[in-house]
Amino acid sequence: GFHGDSAITLIAGDGDEKYFFEWRYEMADWAAKNLPFTEQTPRFVKRGMETYFRCERWTQVFPYFLRSSHFDARTLLVFLGSFHEQAEHIRTVYSTTGNHRLGELSQVFRNGINFPEFKKSNEWIADALEHLPEMMFSSTYADGMNKELVFSYHTMYIDLFAKTYNMFREHGYADRIPNAYYDRLLKMAEVYALQSFPDNTICQFGDAWKHRSPGTVFHKCLEPFKADIPYFDYMVSGGNEGEPPPRRSAAYPLSGFYFFRSKWGPDAIFMPIKCSPGGMWHSQIDNGTFELFAYGRNFMNDSGSYVYASDSKESQNWRTWFRSSRAHQTLTLDHRDISLQPGHVLWKESDDLVALVFENQSYSNLKHRRTVLFVDNKYFLIYDEAEGDAQGAVRIHFQLVPCEVQRRGAAVQSRFPTGPNLLVKTFPQNLPVVVEEEQGWISYRQKEKESRPAWSFRADKSGADKKVAFLTALVPYEAGRTPESVEATVEVEGGAYRFALIVAGKEYIAELDAASMEP
Repeated sequence: GFHGDSAITLIAGDGDEKYFFEWRYEMADWAAKNLPFTEQTPRFVKRGMETYFRCERWTQVFPYFLRSSHFDARTLLVFLGSFHEQAEHIRTVYSTTGNHRLGELSQVFRNGINFPEFKKSNEWIADALEHLPEMMFSSTYADGMNKELVFSYHTMYIDLFAKTYNMFREHGYADRIPNAYYDRLLKMAEVYALQSFPDNTICQFGDAWKHRSPGTVFHKCLEPFKADIPYFDYMVSGGNEGEPPPRRSAAYPLSGFYFFRSKWGPDAIFMPIKCSPGGMWHSQIDNGTFELFAYGRNFMNDSGSYVYASDSKESQNWRTWFRSSRAHQTLTLDHRDISLQPGHVLWKESDDLVALVFENQSYSNLKHRRTVLFVDNKYFLIYDEAEGDAQGAVRIHFQLVPCEVQRRGAAVQSRFPTGPNLLVKTFPQNLPVVVEEEQGWISYRQKEKESRPAWSFRADKSGADKKVAFLTALVPYEAGRTPESVEATVEVEGGAYRFALIVAGKEYIAELDAASMEP
């Protein structure tokens, strides 16, 4: 009674039986050594995620090895007995939330569909029918972002929710899918498209990996829905075909993600920013952080995760460092980790200016407000205000990708020998500012890290100082251009903000009125 299909072909070499004999030995030996699960069974063997992966793999290879003339009744009994025990075990160790629970329920559904001979198969299907659809709404925000707040995991959520939608429809359970389910799936696709970098990689916020192609997700998971995704061909082709998403810049205040983009294309300027509610385990302590890409080059990437978990004390210490607030482009007090208590204030767009204001109650006695202006689709002006009765060293942290740098006063310049470069310059406000070199690391792959330039601008705040403020300009330069003079000012009066940015003698003025902002 096998009703699934598989793209995996393990019987290689014209059906060479040695593959079957090895598979049968491995299957029987593993079952004899590990089943039934007991309290002594290692957690990584009996955990729900690993168990559902085994059920998935066993289901995929079963029809291939079934073809062998040596697949006898004893082999079948060992397979079915071992499979049934694991399939039932998943239901006893369901995760409470997240991608683990979603994967477990999805495989439990497939177990029931693929092996209807089991007396428990109807119960397996019923579990999935009851819980899978509602997970779409409990695991994602209404704006489409997953609640783990990590874009590499977003691919898994899209994959599993798309498969669920197709499975239910294929097997006669379409009526169990709420109408809003499909709309939410399309929103998941949209936020994933808008977070994609011009070089077809993804945001590295949280426990993410940089080197992934967003188009792969669209091709593998979302093709059945492409009629309702007008930018499908653009994403799949890496921008070579079709039309891009209609929006360049976009705000997702519910989940706390914001995207500034000058245009769609490989030489665009792109900045994603995060200020989110406290996420699950894979999120990090990073509200206010951002990345920056310009003219074909990544200049500022998130530090990454380096390692998930380990018994090694050294690895645990590294995970703590990579998760820490000081390893991200945000504001800290005395290098302490911040709290994640965000508040959206303002998002406004025009052709040549995009303005974002958000807050984070970083400490009980210090609130961080960050204003970001995307000026003329070229430059960024960031105004940080830390307000409260806290006292100590207030720092805004910055990190570049690995490169040579030049430091002059409160300015740091990347020094790539060819191609574009970036100037980061802070203008002291109400308190003197000190530039401090900091420890900088970046990890693009698990357990691999490399050093990179990192620094902070520090202001020492006393309890009598109601507020400390920093104004910073980020000015990327195209290849062949030399650094030009950059100046910036901000005037604050009665809740009105007047910003001025001068680059190479050209002045830009932006005004924000606090009366138009939400509290």
